[in-house]
Formats: sequence, C-alpha cells, structure tokens
Amino acid sequence: MKHLLYFLLLLTTSTAFTQSDNEFTVPLSNPAKRGKLKVHINYGSITVKGTARKDVLIRYAADQEEPSEKKEARNGLRRISGGAVDLEASENENFVKVSSDSWSKKINIEVEVPNGMDLQLHTYNDGDINVTSVQGDLEINNYNGEIHASNISGSIVASTFNGEIKATFDNITEGAPMSFSTYNGDIDLTFPGTLKASLKLNT
Repeated sequence: MKHLLYFLLLLTTSTAFTQSDNEFTVPLSNPAKRGKLKVHINYGSITVKGTARKDVLIRYAADQEEPSEKKEARNGLRRISGGAVDLEASENENFVKVSSDSWSKKINIEVEVPNGMDLQLHTYNDGDINVTSVQGDLEINNYNGEIHASNISGSIVASTFNGEIKATFDNITEGAPMSFSTYNGDIDLTFPGTLKASLKLNT
C-alpha cells in the first residue's frame, strides 16, 4: 500500500493520512514490521522522538505562515501551500519520506516514530538535529547546526560542519561501523561500559 501526501492534501486511499492544524499522521503499510524515516530539508531544524506509537506523527512550524491555496502539483497530487511552507510526505512499504526544498523559508519539523525505526536525517542551514529514544540505524547530516542524539540503541553515522555532536547510547549494534565528524565543534560520546570496539580519533 502506497500513501502519498503533498503538504496537507489527503489522497483517496484505503488508509489515508489524517491531519489537524500544523500536524498530520502517516500510517504504516505494516505496523508489525520495522520501518524507516527519511527527512530532508534545506532550512530549519529536525527533531525525532521514539515512542510506543504504531504510526508516524509529523508536526511542522514555518516562519511567517500565510493563508494557503490549492494548486495542481506533479504526479496528479494537489499541493496546498502558502508563502511559507513547501512540505511533501509519502509512505511506501513502511518507508516514510518527508522533505522540503525551500531555501528561503525556514521550517522546523518534529516527528514521533515507533521506537524501532531506522532514520536518515539531513538539514543544511540554520537548524539543529535532535533524536531521542530510537532503536535503529541512524544516518544524520547537518551543515550549519548541531547534532544531539540521546538514549540510542543501535548505530550512528553523523557529520556536521559548523556545530557539535553529542550522542549517548543505551545499547550498541554489535559489529556496526560508526563515525562522527565535525569541522567547527566538539564531539562528546557516551557508550555503555561493556563496549568492545576499535577506535580511531583525529583532530
């Protein structure tokens, strides 16, 4: 089952997205199986929290929101957008994608996901990335901002250019390679006391 949403438009599917003011819920095709979330924005912050829910809740806040109007968009979707928000979301076989291509309007996104979910997160300008209580493989990229991850069970590959990286682990995925890199900032990592690993450090 494939679900598509362009900003806040609900398509006619057997399991539709549900929405309220500044948030919408994305159902998973098979909640019993592991899922993956990809969030890619150019301008703003991303926050992801692991919870006991079986779907994905997305909240957004944009600077200087204006009244919206409906417009035709690609792939037969209708786009609802004002002067401030350009947000797209889709779900296909437990793979949820959320993206904004805007470089001029800042949007901050908060997502609640099932605890056991893999993440791929990216933002570029004027925003931090924060992740808490997730069990999975995390790939996190930032450029002008910090990366914070806490209560993580799994593995992390994280990089930023301007900002610190801070991560705390409850458990580590055995054998999974991890890396943490920044150019202008500190790296602060807390691992379980039982960690057995080979480490390479460079500054």
